[in-house]
Amino acid sequence: DEYLKLPTGHSAVLGAEAIGAISPTPVNCGTSTVTATLNFDGFSYNFLPRVLAVDSIASRGNNNDTFIVINRLGGNLATSASGIGSIFGVLYNDTEVSQSFTLQSSRCQLTGSLSGSFPRTTPRFEQVIPSGTTGWMKFWTLGDTALSGAAINFNVNAGSGSQNFNQGHNLHKLTLTNTATISIPIFPPSC
Repeated sequence: DEYLKLPTGHSAVLGAEAIGAISPTPVNCGTSTVTATLNFDGFSYNFLPRVLAVDSIASRGNNNDTFIVINRLGGNLATSASGIGSIFGVLYNDTEVSQSFTLQSSRCQLTGSLSGSFPRTTPRFEQVIPSGTTGWMKFWTLGDTALSGAAINFNVNAGSGSQNFNQGHNLHKLTLTNTATISIPIFPPSC
């Protein structure tokens, strides 16, 4: 598990996520191998998440600031993780009225506080989820790539009412992908 505390006041205890090995020998490493490739294909390891969701997004009108973290799972960790690329998503209000959005990142992690400028929707986030209401969103990459992430809410008035709270959790997984691979470096013992 991880305890996360940001300078913005956002904090949460995020539970570790486990991916099960299926094959008795999911990775074959020879004596001269410098990397091992983990295949999350349903044969070597379980599938990884592809479509993620955030539920119960509280309104900014009630002093809530929901911070989103999106991670791309893939690439060669000996050189660099793969970039996220294009993300498509849908933001819903509490009556299921939807607004679509896109995000772009060449990095392996994308972060931001949900607001009128992140993600960019028409109408803006504060109008989609006005004061006293909640909403939810789902998103995925345009390619068949694996994602993980977290949502962390911060409210300066936490504890002063049932609508005012600080908390965080890992994002919900709606669908999975069987195409994800991660290569990790191997450091043989020096003895």
